[in-house]
Amino acid sequence: MNRKFSITVTGLALAAALGLAGCGGQSSTSTSSAAASGGASSAQAANATSASASATPETPTAAALYPKMKAAVKSATSAHVTATDTGGSKETYEVTGNQAGTNATLAITSPTKGKAQVRIIGAKGYLKGDATYWKAVGAPTATASKLVGKWVALPASRMSSLGEVGIKNIADDTFKNDPTSAQLAKGTVAAADLDGTKAWKITGFDGTSSSSLWVAAEGEPYPLRVAGTKASTGTRSTEDVRFDQWNSAPKAVAPAASEIVAAPGQG
Repeated sequence: MNRKFSITVTGLALAAALGLAGCGGQSSTSTSSAAASGGASSAQAANATSASASATPETPTAAALYPKMKAAVKSATSAHVTATDTGGSKETYEVTGNQAGTNATLAITSPTKGKAQVRIIGAKGYLKGDATYWKAVGAPTATASKLVGKWVALPASRMSSLGEVGIKNIADDTFKNDPTSAQLAKGTVAAADLDGTKAWKITGFDGTSSSSLWVAAEGEPYPLRVAGTKASTGTRSTEDVRFDQWNSAPKAVAPAASEIVAAPGQG
């Protein structure tokens, strides 16, 4: 799987703020190394779609389950995805929305970058951040004080990149590099209970137990969770990615007019 999930989600909100605030000062073109390595573990974990050669008749093989899982994701209309870097930055990213990203909510919570949320409703977008967030992206104190607690209307020039938060793009990035038949044969598939939901837990496509993928065992075989540990540049980062609300994710709605302010330099 690709390593883009955390990088994409983090970069979108930060880039949006940097672009609209006109703050000068700080310029950021990448996420933290911890977030990036977290995305890598997400990628490696979902590649852990493997099956045991000794699977019982009641247990599906990964060779059969994996393509069904991808087909289910492709046909879904909406979902909610949460990714948490549990071993490094402790940042959490959430996306709730439809396949195309034309209706979505992105939320970021970071011990160092604060909290921010983006709402996308058609061609319009809105961003809200707390004081820590605006400071992290370099907003002057006077500007930040006016923006905290308000939704900033995103300029039209910033909207094109936000289409990347669509569930289709996130799923495509997450499950981009399919495991080979040889990789599928190295892991194990077992029945599991994931927070009260019956699932198939697929562990260790590479013969280790460092990464796992949970797929719904009842109804459509949607992915439920991806978890794994990835060593990167001398550090270890663990990311836990969870999927739910398939076809039932709530729609984003525009903030009340009284809560919206123009982007600095736009109003």
